[in-house]
Amino acid sequence: VKAGALQLNVVEATTTFAEKTLEFDARLKEEQREVDAKGRVIFHPDHQELHLPSLALRTEGVEWKTAPGVEPTIKYGNDRIEFVNVKLVNADQTLDVAGTFSLGDNPQFAGIEVHAKNVDIAQLEKLALMNRGFSGRLDADARITGSAKAPDVTGRVAVTNGGFQQFKYESLTADGT
Repeated sequence: VKAGALQLNVVEATTTFAEKTLEFDARLKEEQREVDAKGRVIFHPDHQELHLPSLALRTEGVEWKTAPGVEPTIKYGNDRIEFVNVKLVNADQTLDVAGTFSLGDNPQFAGIEVHAKNVDIAQLEKLALMNRGFSGRLDADARITGSAKAPDVTGRVAVTNGGFQQFKYESLTADGT
């Protein structure tokens, strides 16, 4: 299956639809990456909810998956997107996303908070199929407010034992708005 520049070698899914709910168990695989997802989409009159109790992203020996005991939910519709309990883990690395963001013209919500703890930057490059030579461990906290047309991002990023190709550094910290 080809979708734009994305070439999927394997597309497998088992689905059922009843009472405005689509249950799914799916596997998508391209040459180097794959996604396994199990969950449901609930179609409400004013919004949709994507529940993902099981999600795994894999490439080149790297796997990020939903945290145990957590059911990530993404609600969208009515000019907004909301993230609830979205937490991905890989060993001692975590990525958390929570909050609501305006997709319309007017900022109306508190925003989305993103927290990355001890994330291996080289692994992120592998997942994105990039090889720019970044390395190190990332800790970051960001808040995204405003709207899709005028987002406002504030946050702090810290990298320890970092590097870019041949250049190495002990730490780098940045605060920004």
